[in-house]
This record gives sequence, C-alpha cells and structure tokens, in this order.
Amino acid sequence: MHNNYPKLYIKFLLFFIFISSSLYTIESNALPAPLSNEQLNQQSDLIAKVNVLGVTRVGYTHKAIKFQAWLQIIKTIKGKAQINDTILVTWYRFDKKLIGSWEIAYYPGEKLITYLVWDNKEKAYKNLSWNSVKKIKSIGKKLPIKNGAVEFNIAP
Repeated sequence: MHNNYPKLYIKFLLFFIFISSSLYTIESNALPAPLSNEQLNQQSDLIAKVNVLGVTRVGYTHKAIKFQAWLQIIKTIKGKAQINDTILVTWYRFDKKLIGSWEIAYYPGEKLITYLVWDNKEKAYKNLSWNSVKKIKSIGKKLPIKNGAVEFNIAP
C-alpha cells in the first residue's frame, strides 16, 4: 500500500507541471486594477464633463478597432480646455470579449466625465485607464462599422 504513494506523487507532479506549462502559454485576459479617484485626478492632463459630438472609425489593428471621438467641453475640472472647445480622443475596441464593464467607448450623444492624457504620437487625447470614463447620460450605442465612416449626434 505504501509503495503506491511515490507513483501517485509522481503522477500528480507531472500533471501539475503539464497544467502549469499549458496555462503559461495561454494569453492572459486579465485587466489591470482600476485606478483610484486620487490616481485618476493626479495623473490626468485633462478632466472634463463633455458631450460626445461624433465618432469615426479610423482603422483596424491586429487586435482592436481604432476609433476617434470629437468631444465638446461642457465643464473643465482639470486642464486648459475652455467651455465649448472641441477635443479629439483616440480609443480602441478590442476583439476579445472580457466579462465586465471595462470597455472604454464614446457614443454620439453621450454626456460623461472623462480623465484624459495627451498622446504626442496620436496628436490627440487618450484615456488614462479603463475606468477613466464616468457616464452621465447615454442615448445609444451606435458606432461606425466601416473605416472612415462617421456617426454624429443629431440631437436638437
């Protein structure tokens, strides 16, 4: 009876090594932890209450669809933007489906508070973190489906 323990131990060890090596090669879908309000406030170049005027689909990378949104400043909380200024924000919709409300998206007609940093490469703003958009009012979820297409807010 005691002779089976070493064999059982070896089988368990081999099984554990196999599972561990299999999991190591699987691409991780884990998200970074959300930034705290204090971190969002400190690290943002611009914090503003905005209207989303329109969204265009810019292109597609190997993992995500690239969009740009035109935002009109309603109120500046931090930064140099003035009321009624318009700014450009670049964002991505990823192909992978992850559970939860982690996705950053701007839809025409929305009102929201957003925490942004300047992206010199894009010459536009980008989101600081996946939790850097706080929706105030949402009126739909329509985005352009073709590159170069634009969806506008046509509210009165």
